[in-house]
Amino acid sequence: MNRATRRFLTALAVVFVSIGATAGDDSALAPLLRDLEGLMSQERCPEVLDRLAELEAPLEGHVDLLVIEANCLLASSRSIRREVDARHFEELRLALGGKAVPADLTQRLEELELRFDPQAAARALRLLERAQKAAPDRSDLVIGRIAVLIDLGRLDEALRVLRAAAPGIAEREEAELAGLVRDLLRTHRGRLAMQLADALIALRPDSPNLHAARAAAALHELEGREAIESLRHVTRARPTDIDISVRLARLLLLAREPEAVPPAVYEVAPRDVDAKLALALARGTEHPASASPLWVELDAATASSAAAQELREIVIKHYKRLGASGRLPSAAMRLRGAHYFLERSRPLEAAVEAAAATIAEPGMVEAWLFLAERQRQALLLDFALESFDGALAAAREGDSPMSPEAIELERGRILLGLRRYEEAEKAFAGAKSLDTRFERALAAMGRGKERAARKLLEELVSEGGEGTDRAKARLAELE
Repeated sequence: MNRATRRFLTALAVVFVSIGATAGDDSALAPLLRDLEGLMSQERCPEVLDRLAELEAPLEGHVDLLVIEANCLLASSRSIRREVDARHFEELRLALGGKAVPADLTQRLEELELRFDPQAAARALRLLERAQKAAPDRSDLVIGRIAVLIDLGRLDEALRVLRAAAPGIAEREEAELAGLVRDLLRTHRGRLAMQLADALIALRPDSPNLHAARAAAALHELEGREAIESLRHVTRARPTDIDISVRLARLLLLAREPEAVPPAVYEVAPRDVDAKLALALARGTEHPASASPLWVELDAATASSAAAQELREIVIKHYKRLGASGRLPSAAMRLRGAHYFLERSRPLEAAVEAAAATIAEPGMVEAWLFLAERQRQALLLDFALESFDGALAAAREGDSPMSPEAIELERGRILLGLRRYEEAEKAFAGAKSLDTRFERALAAMGRGKERAARKLLEELVSEGGEGTDRAKARLAELE
């Protein structure tokens, strides 16, 4: 019998139920399953549990009914607590240069904590374990049990179940495993999603589904390098996937690695304007003339598109003119191009030109700083840290519009946003002449050094001034 797998969401706890999946005469059971499914879809789990309690012994051990009962036990006993990570919000505000934290990033800081009645949760897990033993060939039950363990906060146990069952999980079901990672991201549990993704990939290192989910988790945590690593795996497995190839190419351009744009982009570029644009930007980084044929092709491909008028007028025209000159642009020309694109709301091209300026002249501090700003506004904090590192090295060697200590301060703030607190403390130590007490307090809190953090915050509160309210809020967190 073919199995129709349905996914029931008890708000956040996830189990997988396959209707009509067990041996025997299911025809008499089908109406009951449909009724229970309807009640569950209306969130009427108490009625489901009552119906299940009335069943005769031969039916109550049916696999699907075991899982439905477990699902409803969890749904009926669950409470959801939403809590904004106010301290990390402050860290991100600093990491973004003191600018407003974007709304979508603010939403990610609202972590959801699930709590379940311990007795109901224990019974639900026993039911799921019974179901899995009764139908050991059904990997959907394994995945459902893993999902419940994760929502119960028992990740280590979930991973033990996964490792034991991994050989029996078919390749086609890896998408369901990747779905567990994406479910965590939807509920703003990014660090847990990254842990789970890493554990899954350790078991299935060649799975493009799992690497794609890991890339999403990495970007959720503002880690562009980790996303690049995973997307490279995906493009090797799916070289004709235009969306993935373009996403990887853009990340590599923002990472100042145009030469690393993968062959996959070359394969899809003839069929897609975004891929052709990324390829042209990558090829033209070293010398604009080498990308001239691509700009001509792009111009022709977008000639009849009103939506691409801005691309033609601002980007294509600029690069066609630059390539036609045949000259190698100087770093100063590249930086002027970066400002030109930024003024016209083309941040990717602005970042590409700034990166080209740093490649042409690694000692140009202004270009490094411009690039770092574009990267952190793109929420790629690890890329921005690399650019501030480049700016710091250049500033120590020559003239700079920003002092090395001020650059160290920005480095430390970026590290706070990445939750790399020990490194942040070292960066703030390098900004000796600047008042970094608030930043050092945040780093100390991140490392669990509450006494040191309290001392710094109390100093700031006693002095008054612009940051007093923020210091008071963090002191309240320590109470």
